[in-house]
Amino acid sequence: MRSRTWGVAYLMFCVFFVNGQNSIKVTKIAAGLSIPVDIAHCNDDRIFILQKAGKIRILQNGKLLDSTFLDITDKVNSRGNEQGLLGLAFHPDYKNNGFFFVNYIDKSSPAQTIVAKYKVSSIDSNRAVNTETVLLKITQPFTNHNGGCLKFGKDGYLYIGMGDGGSSGDPNNNAQNPKELLGKMLRIDVNSDSTYAIPSSNPFINNNNYRPEIWSVGLRNPWRFSFDRLNGDLWIGDVGQGDWEEVDYETFGSKGGVNYGWRCYEGNHNYNVTNCNAKQNYTFPIHEYFSDQTKDGCSITGGYVYRGFQNPTYFGKYIFADYCSGKIWWLEKATDTTYTSKQIYKFLSNQISSFGEDVNGELYFTAIAEGALYKISQDCNLKVLSRDIKSPLCAEDNNASVRLTLNDTTVLNYNWSNGSRNAELNNIGSGTYFVTISNSTCSILDTIGIKETPKKKACLTPVFQSIVCANDSALLIACDLPIALQYIWKRDGVIIPDLASKRVAVRESGIYQLQIKDENDCLSEGSDSLKITVHPLPKTPVISISKDTLIGPANYSSYRWFKLGNFIASGISNKFVVISEGDYCLTVVDSNHCESEKSNNVKYIVAKNDIYAQSKIDFYPNPISDILIVDLSKLEIMPSRFQIFDSDGNGIIDQTIVGKLIQINLKTLSKGLFVFRLLDRSGEAIYIDKFLKI
Repeated sequence: MRSRTWGVAYLMFCVFFVNGQNSIKVTKIAAGLSIPVDIAHCNDDRIFILQKAGKIRILQNGKLLDSTFLDITDKVNSRGNEQGLLGLAFHPDYKNNGFFFVNYIDKSSPAQTIVAKYKVSSIDSNRAVNTETVLLKITQPFTNHNGGCLKFGKDGYLYIGMGDGGSSGDPNNNAQNPKELLGKMLRIDVNSDSTYAIPSSNPFINNNNYRPEIWSVGLRNPWRFSFDRLNGDLWIGDVGQGDWEEVDYETFGSKGGVNYGWRCYEGNHNYNVTNCNAKQNYTFPIHEYFSDQTKDGCSITGGYVYRGFQNPTYFGKYIFADYCSGKIWWLEKATDTTYTSKQIYKFLSNQISSFGEDVNGELYFTAIAEGALYKISQDCNLKVLSRDIKSPLCAEDNNASVRLTLNDTTVLNYNWSNGSRNAELNNIGSGTYFVTISNSTCSILDTIGIKETPKKKACLTPVFQSIVCANDSALLIACDLPIALQYIWKRDGVIIPDLASKRVAVRESGIYQLQIKDENDCLSEGSDSLKITVHPLPKTPVISISKDTLIGPANYSSYRWFKLGNFIASGISNKFVVISEGDYCLTVVDSNHCESEKSNNVKYIVAKNDIYAQSKIDFYPNPISDILIVDLSKLEIMPSRFQIFDSDGNGIIDQTIVGKLIQINLKTLSKGLFVFRLLDRSGEAIYIDKFLKI
C-alpha cells in the first residue's frame, strides 16, 4: 500500500523488536477484515472500514455487522499493491442528504482514479444505494503512488490527495506539472448542481497554466492526510522515495498554492533539482525521518491531531506511524519554527495502513495484513480511588469542594477546567469540572459532577381579589412551604421592607412576587408574579340644594344617599327629594366600583308655603284606614299634582289633580306614617303634611 512492496520476510523480521518504550496501549476491537485500508465515521457511533477489494464494512457497538454498507468489487481494480478502494469521506451534511464519496482504482486500461458520489439507502442506514455519480477520472500511468485519501475540510470543500502516478522518481515530472492533477492536493466543491464546481478561492482558478482543481503541488504520495477537528489545520503524511519520509503542514485559512517540492526535493534534501526554482520557492516539511528498515521504517502513514478526551497526555499532538517498522510517534510544536517528536509505541503485529477517528475524536488504526482494527488508548496506571465531593449548601452558593484520592503518592500535577492547579478545589459552585492529573510519565482525565442543590420556588395562594379600591386592600398569602424562616415580598422587583409575614395586605398597584429563606438561609426562587391593581377613590362629592331637592355631582355609575347615617334605599340618582327633616349626606360609585368617602352632612328643615294655610285645605281623616280625602275647594290657586311617600322617602303615588276634591284609595298600603305633597305647575312643592294609616 506504499511506495514499496512488503512481504512475509519483513513481517517475520518485525517480531524481534522489543516493546519497552510504549506509553500507549492498543486494543484490538475488530478482526476478520480483508485488507482494511481506511477508517471513517459519519458523525454517529458507527465506524466505517474500507476493504481494499471494494467493500465498506460497519463496526457498531463493538461488533462488525454481517451486512456490507457498500460493495463495488465489480468496479474496483485491486490487483496492484497500491490499487483498490482507497478512500472514503462523508459529506458534512450527511445526516440530511445521505451523500458520501469514495476514491478507487477502476478496471479500465490504463487504470484510472475514480472519485465518485454515492448515497445511503432511505430505508436502511446501514446500506448504501449501489448507484454512483462519477466526479473525477484521473488516468494512472503506473500501479503505485495512487494517493487515494479523501477528506472534507473545515471550509466544507472536498480535498483529494493524488500521488505522482508511480514508478520511481516521478519520471514524468507530474508533481511539478501544473497541467496534471497527479502529485497534487485537489480541492473541489461538491455542493453544486453539476458533478462539482471549482471554489472561487482556489489559488489557480484564474491562472490558465494550472488546472483549477489544484490546491497545492509537489507531493509524491500523500497516502494519508487529515484535518485537525479543532482548528481545521491540514496535516499530510507524504511517503518518500527512498531516504526521507515527511510530514507537511498547512494552517486553516491558508490561501493554498503551496509547492511541497517533490521531485526537486525529498523532505528537506535535494533529489532532482534539474529545471527547479530557487529553494525559497518551496515549502518544506515540518518533520522528516530517515527511511531505514532496521530503525525507523520506510513508509510513513499519516495520522491525526488527537482531540479526544480519553488520552489527555496526547491532546493536541499529531500521531502518526511508519508502515514498515510499526513505530508510532507523536509530533508537537516546540517553537514557532521547530517541532519535536517522540516514539510512543512499537506495533509488532502487522503493518499500520491507516489511522482514523470516531465521532468523539478517539483514534484507531488498521493492521492491514492481520485484517484487524485497533484502538489507541493511554497506558497509564494513575487511577482515582475516591472522590470526596461536598455540594453547595444553597443553589447559588460557591462553597462546594472536591478532594481526590489517587493510587499514586508521587508528585502529581493537576490542571482543572476552571484554571486551578491545586490538588483540591474549594469555594466552587455546582457544575461539571474536568481535571487532567499527570505524573512524570502519563496523565489521566477525570470528570467530577457537583450536583446543584435543588432550589425551592416560593408560591402564592390564589388571591380573592386582585383589583381593589384605595380604601380596601388585596390580601397576599404565601403557600405552605417547609420551614420558611423569612418572607421577602417585592413590588415591581424592589423589596418591601415593612412586609415580612406569611399574610400581607397591600394597598398599592404593582407586580408582586415572593421569595423565602429556609433554615439554612437559602433563598428560594421567586414565586410567579401577581399583578395587583388599586384604583383611587372617587372625589368626595359636594351636595348642592335646590328648594326641597339635594343634588350631587353627575356622571357616576351609582349614588348612595344617607339620612342620619342610614342608607336610603330609594336614593340611587344624583338628585334626592327631601320629604322629611334631618341630616343628609352622599357617596358616589365610579366605573371601577369604587365608592367615595361620604360628603359633608346637609341639615334640611322642611318649610310650608304661607300661601297655603292649614285652614284652607281639608285633609281627613287622619289617621285613616282605606280612603284619604283632600278638599281643595277653598284654595284660590289650584296645585297641579299630588304625591305620597312612605317614611323612607320612597314614592308611592304621583298623580295629576283633577277637580277640587281628591279621594285616594290606600287599601293596598301597609300601616304606617306617610307624607303628602302638593306641587304647583312648575313642580315645586307648595304643601307638605303627614298622615297615619291604621
